[in-house]
Amino acid sequence: MKKSFIITNESAAKFNAYVAENKESGKTMTQLFEEYAKAQGADISAEAAFEQLKTLPAREIAPEMLEQVAGGYGGGYDPDPGCCWGGCITPDTLITLADGSEKRVDELQDTDRLMIWDFDRGCLSEAGITFFHRVNEEAPVLRVSFSDGIDVGVVMEHAFFDLTDRRFVAIHSTSQAPELIGHRFAKLAGGKLTEVTLTGIMEDGTTDSYYSPVTEAHFNCFANGLLNISGFMAGLYNVFDLEENELKYNAAKKAAEIRAVGEIPYEVFASVASRELYERNNAGWFSVSIAKGLTTAPALVRLFGLCRPFFVNEKSSTAA
Repeated sequence: MKKSFIITNESAAKFNAYVAENKESGKTMTQLFEEYAKAQGADISAEAAFEQLKTLPAREIAPEMLEQVAGGYGGGYDPDPGCCWGGCITPDTLITLADGSEKRVDELQDTDRLMIWDFDRGCLSEAGITFFHRVNEEAPVLRVSFSDGIDVGVVMEHAFFDLTDRRFVAIHSTSQAPELIGHRFAKLAGGKLTEVTLTGIMEDGTTDSYYSPVTEAHFNCFANGLLNISGFMAGLYNVFDLEENELKYNAAKKAAEIRAVGEIPYEVFASVASRELYERNNAGWFSVSIAKGLTTAPALVRLFGLCRPFFVNEKSSTAA
């Protein structure tokens, strides 16, 4: 009778060695896994092998396996640059620059530095743009309104920092209004982080273009003064716990969580992003998002692949 094959750290190490010996065979990782499992007296399909591979901690997977496990986007992966995956704002939205001035998002330059909130230090700071999604096509708009009279036009969905729940909340539908109206949201005013109350979410016609600037490492910025992050970054925000009375990560807990799962190696993203882009965005800790079930390795590779046409400089737009 065939036995089941369950991956352990020991079996992963043995399989890593098997991969190294057979990586020139032209076979996929799942095919190699199936062969290896059957050689151990187990019966496992390629599909089941793939699912087991995805459960391995990143530090236990041989580099040769990572790209296959992450979705097999090597070589000829060429995402549609016109594809939008959600999480944008309308062209009239004002983005706060590092010097405190504001600029319409449709006039923003790739070289601009933006005001951001640094959750590691718990303070305002600045960062460059790592990629910038710009699309010229018609799309419906949600108008998100606040107690100070400010509103933001949202396309598909966009996340704002909810001080009531102490997390970014993605707003995507008028049906969220009963749940969110009255919540306090983080707002930049007079060079300080203050708060406003959400007063409404309503449909507001259409726009003929929409935009999403994403900052290096931090991802967030200020749109019409509201601390926000693009909805398509879901899985890479609300990852780490905050200090009880501060908008600041609990540093000890964050470090312990990264140590526990190990950093996700660059090889996961090698087919779709440069090492420089990986390092600029501190992408190693993305392993924690995977471990917490907030995203998956295939989803992250797809995100970087979709963003590839929008990386803000040539150095970052080609794989190393």
